Amino acid sequence: MSINPQDSIPYDDAGNSFWDIGGYKPTVKRVTDGHQLCSDLMALVKERSDLEAKYADSLKRWSRTWANTIGKGRYVRQEIVYCIHDLHSHTLAC
Repeated sequence: MSINPQDSIPYDDAGNSFWDIGGYKPTVKRVTDGHQLCSDLMALVKERSDLEAKYADSLKRWSRTWANTIGKGRYVRQEIVYCIHDLHSHTLAC
């Protein structure tokens, strides 16, 4: 059994070999496209992480605002008093 050297030469869909004159161009294009795809993906992830960081900061500010307001007991105590009053008067408003 003999090995034909032509069998080991990679060919693209058009029948061109990498080793032919100019045959390297599809490989170079594939590498360039892969690099561009990776760069685009890195930009996407960076942009997404920036958006999520801004969203997390705004949620922290919102949380602090309402924690301070509710933590003073202004709203919670009034609601508890109304619920207890309603329960004692046998209504189920709460």
